[in-house]
Amino acid sequence: EPRLQRPSFTWGQFHRDPQWFPQYKYSVADTFFIAGRGHDMKFGGEITYTDTGFEAHHYEHGSWVFNTDAPFDASNPATWPFSFEIRTVGDFKLKSTIYAGFAQDTWRLTSRVNLNLGLRYDFETNLRDNDNHFSMFTVPKYAGIDKIIDKNRANSVYDNFQPRLGATWNVRGDGNLVARTGWGYYITRNQPWFEVVSQQQYLGTRLFITDPQRLRLYPDINAVLGGKSVEEAAAAGGTASPQIIGNSYDRPRQITTTAGVSWQMTGSTSLDADYVHGLGTRQQSTIDRNLPASGAISATNPRPVPTMSAVLAYENLTKSSYDALEMQVRQRVRGGNSLQVSYTLSKTMLNNDDGTLRSQFFNQKG
Repeated sequence: EPRLQRPSFTWGQFHRDPQWFPQYKYSVADTFFIAGRGHDMKFGGEITYTDTGFEAHHYEHGSWVFNTDAPFDASNPATWPFSFEIRTVGDFKLKSTIYAGFAQDTWRLTSRVNLNLGLRYDFETNLRDNDNHFSMFTVPKYAGIDKIIDKNRANSVYDNFQPRLGATWNVRGDGNLVARTGWGYYITRNQPWFEVVSQQQYLGTRLFITDPQRLRLYPDINAVLGGKSVEEAAAAGGTASPQIIGNSYDRPRQITTTAGVSWQMTGSTSLDADYVHGLGTRQQSTIDRNLPASGAISATNPRPVPTMSAVLAYENLTKSSYDALEMQVRQRVRGGNSLQVSYTLSKTMLNNDDGTLRSQFFNQKG
């Protein structure tokens, strides 16, 4: 049945179910090891071909959104729906090839100091799904989308070098007190789910209606669509609202720094203490790219592409940070048993501004 969303509750079909994601991956990989007197080296690579499918049933029965819990009253506009969305079922695909290579070395610098050096590189051939996105340029209902989707944008991202550095120091030479530190730059692998969901938005047929004169006909979906099917209503001039892979769409990055010690205090008691700092950059979010340069949307301040409503773009605009003190005490007791006590004090901060409806910032401690 149709989805009904009000401030205090939601009823009906979950907007993303049911859905299927058949995925095929074919990989060839190899890794080589070279052990020497002062070095242990490892290097290798991988080639992966992916074929990701998506059978989508998003909003297939329609979704009404209200700004009030008050019962619908046709004579009271304040109780009318704020929006209505409905889409056709679709089957979408994304094909891509991923190349990866890495090298690392454990270098025994002295009898007490080890260094760990590493570098990884990943490259994906179809990150922004340009062929499908550029096909929108010739579709009449998306006229003007070339003002939002850059025709010259790259299909891939090339700055995917990921260095790592670590060190351990056997402080007293007996292994009972070890200091360690590490630093690494990491890139998340792409989730093709976002590309195929985006395809579902613009290759499929979607209607997003905010016209009060049509929404007052709630709950008669046929009347809201003017007695037409979803495809017919879209062809008759329904306002397009695609969700796209943005021009700067990338993969989230993480920089992690750690420092800590392991101390064997007695023959049966040990202590570990570590400080961990994580800085997340290019975290994924969505932003409406069809907004005026400033001010609220109005008749005198319209959207840049007036034939479309919101054009939500997946982009990487958010940052996050994580700081933690992690401690652990282990005590061996009789009979081969052990007692372990752990404590973590952490703080997470995230800024998230999607540029349209909300701006949120939270500070979590625990």
